[in-house]
Amino acid sequence: MFMSQEELIAQAEHLRQAYNQRRNLISGILKDIRGSYQAQRREQDRYARLKANYSQYLEIFPDEQPLEVAMVPDPPQATWLILEAPRARLSTNLKALDRVASALKTLNDSLRTKPTDVVKLAKAHEMLQKLQSSFPDLSMLAEQCASLLEQAYEDLSVTFGGTLRDAFAAEGLAVEGRPPKLDVGRFCIDLNFAKRQARILYGKEPVGKPLKLSVEGILRAYRAAHKAIMGRQVDGQKWLQRLYEAWQVVNFRNGRRAQDANLVACYIELALHSQEPAFLNKEPRKSLFKEYSRAQFAYDADRFINREQLKYGKLKPFMRSSSRQQTESSERSIWIVTGDKPSVGSYVSTLSFKEE
Repeated sequence: MFMSQEELIAQAEHLRQAYNQRRNLISGILKDIRGSYQAQRREQDRYARLKANYSQYLEIFPDEQPLEVAMVPDPPQATWLILEAPRARLSTNLKALDRVASALKTLNDSLRTKPTDVVKLAKAHEMLQKLQSSFPDLSMLAEQCASLLEQAYEDLSVTFGGTLRDAFAAEGLAVEGRPPKLDVGRFCIDLNFAKRQARILYGKEPVGKPLKLSVEGILRAYRAAHKAIMGRQVDGQKWLQRLYEAWQVVNFRNGRRAQDANLVACYIELALHSQEPAFLNKEPRKSLFKEYSRAQFAYDADRFINREQLKYGKLKPFMRSSSRQQTESSERSIWIVTGDKPSVGSYVSTLSFKEE
């Protein structure tokens, strides 16, 4: 049965008060245990001093008749020691109840905000999911929260996605797909409503850092990414020569000649070969490093190898798609876009140069 937002707030508040009563009860018990521990510890300290002082007294007056207090046996085991095991369990339960109270407060705060605070609602849902195995009466609340979160995402994707489409359309750019992933040519815009972030990807390769979820920020980041990847002036023959040299270095390092080499390793070598002499020969400082991203390499590889089909002398470069296991590692493969959409392409793991 689906609850209205008001009913969910009331139910969450009811549970929060019930769990607070349990928390206050445990907190009171722990306070009494700590008080008992402190009292017993003081009593033990006093008794220890009494025994030590009386021992010194008997050394000074060895013929003195022992006092009755010297014959008092050691105090029984302290209460705090007896209660140590339940005290530990109670402390653990208290921490769990603190997490429950925090989850329910976060849920109510998110629902009382107009419009619903999706970030807080997602956080509350995550917390309730983790707690429901230990507190079964939270399961229904977690399910209701999930349904509400799904609707909130849907509402946000419609409003934000529509505004984003209009902004791109104003610049003559078509947006395909539906949130959280939108395609603009070879680029993908990955929207994360829970974190209020967006990410630009060329194919499946990230470009830059995560962005704040704003239409203008995303549009600005897209323009910069498009210019940095597809707006560069690159000499294809020089690029292929450097790629061939990088391929040779990787094969030499691996003790092989004229064989397949890992494409990621070749990309890294190519990035180093593309640096200015000041970086390579004088001082490899960050300020002198010329950035060459995976996305830029992926675009160049498709352009010069697949589309323009350039050769290095009599040698033609070949790229081979990855196995399923290799696609799971960014250290072993790179996504090469070959079509007009970011999803049209394949993970490539090896590079070779062969005569046709």
